[in-house]
Amino acid sequence: MILSNILIDFFIDGGPIMYPILVVAVAAVCIIVERTFWWLTLSSRRDSKLLDKVYAALETGDSTEAIALSEKTRDPVVRIATQADSSRRWTRL
Repeated sequence: MILSNILIDFFIDGGPIMYPILVVAVAAVCIIVERTFWWLTLSSRRDSKLLDKVYAALETGDSTEAIALSEKTRDPVVRIATQADSSRRWTRL
């Protein structure tokens, strides 16, 4: 017997409970594939050298330089770091 025939036989022998299991399995595979592409896209946008420059600018207190470095990047970590610093400046006022 072919493997696909064995799987179909198991599915049919499982009864009506197999349909919700199949739906959940398909949804799980879709979510895993989507999250994999999301993580790959995120990792391709990461720029660790730019993040180091932004951290160095923030440590020296040069917020304008850090903001200028992060304005044109697509790296979400760099953007979050500068946004956190700018919101921290506003709360001190």
